[in-house]
Amino acid sequence: MAVNNSPSRAAAADEGHDRDFATATREVATEVADRASAVAARLPEAAATTKVAVEEAARLMEAGSDQMLAQRQAERPCRSAWRWACSSAAPTDSWSRSP
Repeated sequence: MAVNNSPSRAAAADEGHDRDFATATREVATEVADRASAVAARLPEAAATTKVAVEEAARLMEAGSDQMLAQRQAERPCRSAWRWACSSAAPTDSWSRSP
């Protein structure tokens, strides 16, 4: 009886399927790498834009806080026992009280 050493059709089909799977996987990996590179290239621009936006937000909050404090001080006179508490300057003498 002769031995058939040639691969069977099922084995050939499996090899073809494996090659198709490997090719598809390679294509997906290439696509992911391309997109990741595109994102990485845009990170410096995104960081700069974010920095500008955060600086602007901080400036607006500070300006708003200063404005609100000035408005409150104008609406309600200072009733502090400390002379310097109502001024924006530090005390000129060492922690003295108002009479």
